[in-house]
Amino acid sequence: REDLGLPAQHQNSWRFALDRLLMSYLNQPQAEYADIYSMNFFDESANQIIGPLYDLIERLGYYRQQMLKKRPISKWVELFSALLDDFFAASAISEQTVLADEQVLTEREAATSVIARLQDALSQWQEQQEQADFNEPISYQIAAEGWLACTRTHRLQQRFLVGSINFATLMPMRSIPFRHIWLLGLDDQSYPRRTPVPDFDLMQSRYRPGDRSRREDDRYLFLEALLSAREQLSISWVGRDIRDNHERPASVLVNQLLDHIDRGWVNGTKTDAGHSRVVDHPLQPFSADYYRTDQPALFTYNHDWIATDRAATKQEKHSPAALHPPCVIEQNRLRRFFAQPGLAFFQDRLNIPAEYDQPAHLDDEPFMPTAGLDGHAIKQRLVSEIVAKLGRHPDPSAARMLEPSWLDNQLTEIWRRLKGEGLLPFAPFEQILKQQMLPVVKSLLDDWLGLLSLAENHTWLSLPADQLELGETRLLLDSVH
Repeated sequence: REDLGLPAQHQNSWRFALDRLLMSYLNQPQAEYADIYSMNFFDESANQIIGPLYDLIERLGYYRQQMLKKRPISKWVELFSALLDDFFAASAISEQTVLADEQVLTEREAATSVIARLQDALSQWQEQQEQADFNEPISYQIAAEGWLACTRTHRLQQRFLVGSINFATLMPMRSIPFRHIWLLGLDDQSYPRRTPVPDFDLMQSRYRPGDRSRREDDRYLFLEALLSAREQLSISWVGRDIRDNHERPASVLVNQLLDHIDRGWVNGTKTDAGHSRVVDHPLQPFSADYYRTDQPALFTYNHDWIATDRAATKQEKHSPAALHPPCVIEQNRLRRFFAQPGLAFFQDRLNIPAEYDQPAHLDDEPFMPTAGLDGHAIKQRLVSEIVAKLGRHPDPSAARMLEPSWLDNQLTEIWRRLKGEGLLPFAPFEQILKQQMLPVVKSLLDDWLGLLSLAENHTWLSLPADQLELGETRLLLDSVH
């Protein structure tokens, strides 16, 4: 932050979060050291990733400091070589994983190829420096540009059609065979290509046999593509208009091909063997047709929308589902119902999963959480911890404990703990938030003190029972108060 012209504060930084994770791993919950508090909850399964995460942040910080210094090209080559060894290691993927998964093998080969290209470019850049006999110190921006420029020149020297997947325009290829060929954009208005004829072009009005025709050239290229496909040929075009959704025809060449297939082949019991193979894809990628089994021609590799489609299939009516009271209610479910009745309504009646009830991300970062749930959570934390210090069952005599000095000390201690947990903004916004929050919390505590007198006449009902039957419903309880 200091290098970027910002205050050099440790709070709410990557280092601050990493220190909290390490505190949570090494200590008990609510442990404190150097104004940093460990997390209240910590998943033990996260222990395996704390070490690599710590190592990653340490190395990023080290190389960032090294990039700020100017050095000769020979020193930059040494630094970049060490960077490649630290961050890019294709050997990190075990042989057992490679043998078990073919996709991992492909990814490992691709990673090895990229690393080899970067190392070759680094060697080429060093050779250029030795030939030019240039030993002046240069900045990181110039060094990175020189290194990556060598990778770009290396790519320009690649041979034609060396990749597994090749993208190209239609051109005379002398029927070079390919296993799969996909032809995209064969719309009626796009292919064959229509060339506007100028008014002064007299050759178009005096056409003679043997003159070149763009449309005939495109027809020839289309026939060559048909001959080049060995296993599969896929043709795509825009079948619906983007404005009013009316049907748009395919290219005349595609229609002629379909008519020719209809006259010469039969697809099972269908006589239109060509037109029966045309698949009408939905406009949206999240369409329910992609996830239904009755249309095998429609499929997708994206699984993000399948949960939404299944939930919509189960919930066909727009009204809430009928409530069927369960015969057995567990204690945790009963407690959750009284704590969050709205969430229970969404889950039980509307069949909306809880994982979709996530807060929306703001476009602008709020400097002070004075409004909304963040501000309410801070107020609730201050009040609840003060009340917890007075005991679970309030005693009227506890009002004497809430002296101004005692209350100020307790609120200051809680405020310091909130800051150590990363819940408060930077200064001076922290002081402004403190001046706004503490008077409100003290007012809430004063109102709570006025209700302590009712505790003298309050009686408690205790039912030491394992279960309680209410009509046809049975409550599984530990104890009821």
